[in-house]
Amino acid sequence: MPDCSTFIRCYYCGARTALTAGRYYRGGLFYCINCYNRQFVNCTSCDAPMDLQDSWSNPSCDRICHDCFDETCITCDDCGGSVWNEDIVEINNHRYCCNCANYRLRSWDSKPFVCETPSYNKIGSTRKFGVELETSSCPQHLELRDNTIWACKPDCSIEGLEFVSPVLFGDQGLNEIKVFCADARRRHWHVNRYCGYHVHFDMTNENWKSLRSIAFAYYTTYDLWRHFVSDARANNSMCGVPGYGLSNIKQINGEEDWDYFVGGRDRFEFVNWRAYFVHGTMEVRLHDASLATRDILNWIKVHARFIDFVKDLSLDDLTEYFTGNLEKQFDAFSEIVGSKLTDFYAHRAEIYRKPVRLVTYA
Repeated sequence: MPDCSTFIRCYYCGARTALTAGRYYRGGLFYCINCYNRQFVNCTSCDAPMDLQDSWSNPSCDRICHDCFDETCITCDDCGGSVWNEDIVEINNHRYCCNCANYRLRSWDSKPFVCETPSYNKIGSTRKFGVELETSSCPQHLELRDNTIWACKPDCSIEGLEFVSPVLFGDQGLNEIKVFCADARRRHWHVNRYCGYHVHFDMTNENWKSLRSIAFAYYTTYDLWRHFVSDARANNSMCGVPGYGLSNIKQINGEEDWDYFVGGRDRFEFVNWRAYFVHGTMEVRLHDASLATRDILNWIKVHARFIDFVKDLSLDDLTEYFTGNLEKQFDAFSEIVGSKLTDFYAHRAEIYRKPVRLVTYA
């Protein structure tokens, strides 16, 4: 029979353990082998024992002590993962792993749009705006990095990248989009059904009453706007049906009510009112993806003019203005946006086999 002196109780679990079946740790504390392996680990580099929670993981997933980690590895400033010293990539005084460096290199922020003497004849509105153009492929996009004021952002919902304009205004802002889209087409960029085209409109100068009127007008004319886009886009969950009713809008009677209304919105509704909290804008998400200049610019013009018109109308006035069938709504729409945009969107509705008026085109 073995001598009792060859057994000792584990400090952690209290089990009676043979000296040969356990290990001592700091302070002369004895642990059975199971408790020791759960609590501690030996550095795979220098073999020093350490608390498991104090260990570091190198890129090979080995557990090492802090000193050995500092000698051989570094932490990525973006994802926090460990990187071998020789594999680190430095960009603008930050240190990244290869994956995060690739992400940073293929994306960048926008630069300010500057125009000292803007004109507003073509757009028909002084309201500021910005666009987001999603792509399915965008070859040679890195050539734009230092040659554009547009931002480039990855987006997990698309196969390509998203290009975001700075805040734009006036006819010169429309021209900035025209130039960018022409360059995109020259580089043979493409879009597909998974992409979208979103436009933001500045709402920072509106009060709760005008915001309520705008929200009311868009809800009332929701079906009309759907006639101007494809069924695939109109039924896309990324620009879905409003998750509220006219009664919710009519209950807005002050700033707090407006904030409550916006706070309950889903950003993937056809008008994203959540953007008001983030950017001070409303975002129209309904349009099909496009790099076609005319489609993009007309969508900006028609919404800017529509917003400017409805913002000062009462709910009663809006109800009277837009009550009726689709053709009556389109007649009201026509009075607001002008004949050229009226003809454009009447034709567009026909293309999608959703006519809003009887028009014959040669």
